[in-house]
Amino acid sequence: MDIKERQNLRNLCLKEEYEYYFNSYGYNGHHIELNLADEREKETYLALLYLEDKKLINIKKGNVQGESTITITSLGIDEVEKLILENEVNKK
Repeated sequence: MDIKERQNLRNLCLKEEYEYYFNSYGYNGHHIELNLADEREKETYLALLYLEDKKLINIKKGNVQGESTITITSLGIDEVEKLILENEVNKK
């Protein structure tokens, strides 16, 4: 995966958490289970760790290996909305 693909994956993960948050009224967080033996899911996991390190999401590890709950932070919400507004301006 090249740099642009990784950046797109991080943006996609963040946008998915944003959508999940507002579609679920902010309840409970988003439960995921990743198989790190799969290359694509491993890249997704690394993207999520990056987003957590930047304080855009929180990851809470579950009891089952590979299971986690993700919640977007207020900083993450601001970042997604900034990206959305930038895309709208660039389209004009």
